[in-house]
Amino acid sequence: LFYALGGAVLSELALDGRVEATDAKPTGTVIRAVGDDAPADPLVRPAWEYTTRKPRSAQAIIAAVGPNLREPTIQRLVDRGDLVERTAKTLGIFSTTELAEGDTGRRAELISAVRDALVSGGATEPRLAALCGLVFGSGMMPQLDPDIPWRSDTYRVAEAHLKGDWGAGAAAQAVANTIAAGVINSLLAAGVFPARP
Repeated sequence: LFYALGGAVLSELALDGRVEATDAKPTGTVIRAVGDDAPADPLVRPAWEYTTRKPRSAQAIIAAVGPNLREPTIQRLVDRGDLVERTAKTLGIFSTTELAEGDTGRRAELISAVRDALVSGGATEPRLAALCGLVFGSGMMPQLDPDIPWRSDTYRVAEAHLKGDWGAGAAAQAVANTIAAGVINSLLAAGVFPARP
């Protein structure tokens, strides 16, 4: 999960114009911070601060910040009502906390947007394109079937989104390339790509 969360944070930084990818041969693509003002979002700020210290590979950024994102991300989703925490007993004596979908409708909204983008042949909005690529790259698409059909055509479209090839305009394409350059390499290294349907 931390690769997907780290990739999402890195994508958010790229979409906000706070990082950019540079080609630093022979080490490959390096991500560097842009600007002096730290992001206000406490989930995104640590990745930007880490990148301001020195340019790094996306894999290094994701490995450094990703493991620390699970708990605060879950807490944010609980605070917004997207997730609900429930206490249960295991074997009648051990208390455990379970997470369930909240009643905000946010999950259904996101699933619908990703499904529509992948079935129609591609997203036109940069954040949705990044989300499509991250869902694919995280290896979760097969588990989302039938909500998001796991077929060869949606696989190809999702894979194209991960690589930054989603037919955006020039400015949006530059952002997509930044996201793809770093995130795809990290996801490849983690070995999370799903098998073809």
